[in-house]
Amino acid sequence: MMEIAVDDPTLEPINGKGGKHFEKRLAASKAALDSHRANQTLPVAFAPANEYLPVDRMRDCLLPDSHPDAPVLRNGVASAVDGSLHVATAVSFPGVDPAALAWWFTTGCPGDEEYRTWHPEDHVSGHFVAAYESLPGREPISEEPWAGLEHVVVEALGAKFGGRPQSLRIKFQPAAAYGLDRAALKEARCDVALVARVCVKDAVFGWLDVGHFLHFTQPLPNNSGGFELRSRFWLGDVDLPTDVRVRKHGKGCVLCLII
Repeated sequence: MMEIAVDDPTLEPINGKGGKHFEKRLAASKAALDSHRANQTLPVAFAPANEYLPVDRMRDCLLPDSHPDAPVLRNGVASAVDGSLHVATAVSFPGVDPAALAWWFTTGCPGDEEYRTWHPEDHVSGHFVAAYESLPGREPISEEPWAGLEHVVVEALGAKFGGRPQSLRIKFQPAAAYGLDRAALKEARCDVALVARVCVKDAVFGWLDVGHFLHFTQPLPNNSGGFELRSRFWLGDVDLPTDVRVRKHGKGCVLCLII
């Protein structure tokens, strides 16, 4: 895993807030999104149930594709018996240094404009807040400067397909908290790994932890330069107050107050 230089002078910040500068960047992002979609095949049904990977096997995502224990699912959605979802994506970034991804999750995406540029359809607003990394006795992790930050965002999960904007808090954790220690990342040739707990704003219970995600890099084949960003999402692992239980159904969850 690389040492992250947050203020790397070779990585230029996005300059010029608002106005024509922002509109130009947003237009370029929309063009890139349209180009990617033109070459993307979207899943039309759930993957077979045996392709569901439990979150406690997150470390297996680092295994080579040829390994017998490596996840089968690369792009798609698989559902567990209880209705929990596992989503996998893989996107190539030819010619892009993984340091650019690390930069984006530190100083590169401080506010709403940058967040909208990241995904011009789904992303509405976003900013980072310090969570637990500044507490007494806790030292920041130089390889993971985002660990301990929370990204407070409003986004639609698939606006093109009817998703509505919702408030989320993304609580970044040290990769080791999910079993992805430095030795495992080095062996997997992974330069950047981001893990987080995902929270939604519920009208009754406030902020609820409902899922997890992993973004990690892999070199492109034949050392051609750039990286593949592999992402995994686990949705349906809900932490509730002790007087509440959750009933899961095929496409979501129903919260039940125990009186």
